Amino acid sequence: MRLTMKNLSKLLAVALVVFSFQACTEVLEDVEPTTAITPEVAFSDAGSVRAFRTQLYSRLHSFTYTTQYMIGPEALGDQSYNRTGSSRFNAYSTFQFGAGMNHYTAAYNLIQDANVVIGAIPDGVIPAAEKSQYQGEAYFFRAFAMHHLVRALGYEPGNSPSSGDGAGWDLGIIIRTEPVLGLTQADARPRNTVAEVYSQIRSDLGEAITLLGQNQESSRNYVQQAAAYALLARVELYARNWQAAANNAASALSNTSAALATGADVVTMFDETVFSTHPEAIFEVEVNPNTEGQGINSSLNVYSSEQWVAQIPTNSLLALYDQANDQRWNWFTPCFSQQENAPVSGCTNNGGLMITKWFGEKGQFTDDIPHFRVAEMLLIQAEAYLNGATGGTAAGALNTLRAARGVADIAAPTIDDILDERRRELAFEGQRFFDLKRLGRSITKDPEVLGSAVTIQYTDVRFLDDIDPDDLDDNPELVQNPGYN
Repeated sequence: MRLTMKNLSKLLAVALVVFSFQACTEVLEDVEPTTAITPEVAFSDAGSVRAFRTQLYSRLHSFTYTTQYMIGPEALGDQSYNRTGSSRFNAYSTFQFGAGMNHYTAAYNLIQDANVVIGAIPDGVIPAAEKSQYQGEAYFFRAFAMHHLVRALGYEPGNSPSSGDGAGWDLGIIIRTEPVLGLTQADARPRNTVAEVYSQIRSDLGEAITLLGQNQESSRNYVQQAAAYALLARVELYARNWQAAANNAASALSNTSAALATGADVVTMFDETVFSTHPEAIFEVEVNPNTEGQGINSSLNVYSSEQWVAQIPTNSLLALYDQANDQRWNWFTPCFSQQENAPVSGCTNNGGLMITKWFGEKGQFTDDIPHFRVAEMLLIQAEAYLNGATGGTAAGALNTLRAARGVADIAAPTIDDILDERRRELAFEGQRFFDLKRLGRSITKDPEVLGSAVTIQYTDVRFLDDIDPDDLDDNPELVQNPGYN
């Protein structure tokens, strides 16, 4: 369902009358605002509140926040490309216009649900501590959705190109912080600036940190205070607020039970049959293989390994690993279909390799999704310290990670050393394109991707995705991104 202005006004009405206790709550489409029941009636018992809270987590089981989220940025960047005979994410690999990471509908659905939890649950229906936990989670999810959407549709704060169609462009996304309870509240609004969006994200994560600190879930499959610190560290990294990035990464690490994997655990940490929760996951979305997976056509597993092996690692990525010593080299294996119990042809990279992070060990082509890991926090600290943040050194943070992976120290790391380490560590976890974009760097496509080495400069407007014309038609206040008119 696209989030048109009319559909936006239906979302609360629909969501409040759907009280399935299953993890994958389905939202109906044909309930008009006049049939809505009020939040006070809908949330009159604890069960309905808890079911709605489950829906927040269910949003992260979608294609948008699994396969597209994790593999799309790798194909847009220089980490993956299409296996011969595969067309899935080919528009990403070839960097076509409008093939970016815009997920307008999914983002505002998640934001709407978060707004309901923040502003529409009456007091006394559930214990106060439980309500604080749910509202803290909702602030986190709203910030998560806004940040992922604004980095797709806008430049990072103060980082628009100095030339080209995008020079000086500073628009982000529409900020909505109130639940839409009826048609009159589904008003047309203009896009806020990127600076305004980042300010709102910081505010939301500050609220999340406060509320989640009052009542912690015991499982890292739920949002804990450390996850809010981790997202804030990532946000400040994008904004180049180096000290804030370093401080929040440190807070994430000190407030989680997750720990850096070492030795053989590095190889198996994405295997749910070995670890029920990823050992490094600060927050991991648990997916029920029987009801919540994306299945044989759309899952992370079938896009990157099991079924279609649609996206395979580029040679430039593979060349970065110390094959003799780096435990992470064992994440790669010759292209092979477990489903057909046979090799997969068309893997034209050196060695004919695929990645096994998303290997579907849970069955039904399903994996749990770790959204924030200890390793990422160390990499954020390394980059922040390199850029002047106090509290540690770039070499100390970077080499803590490298030692855990079995490779030698780098005495005086540069930004390129850190970015290379991010490529190795976070491969197929949805980071690479945004790393290049947030730093204003060009993208060099490997020769095997487009037939020859092609460099796409940061001034190219394709670094921004476009807004769907239907969304522009629905909201006359919206303006399109440069280069797409």
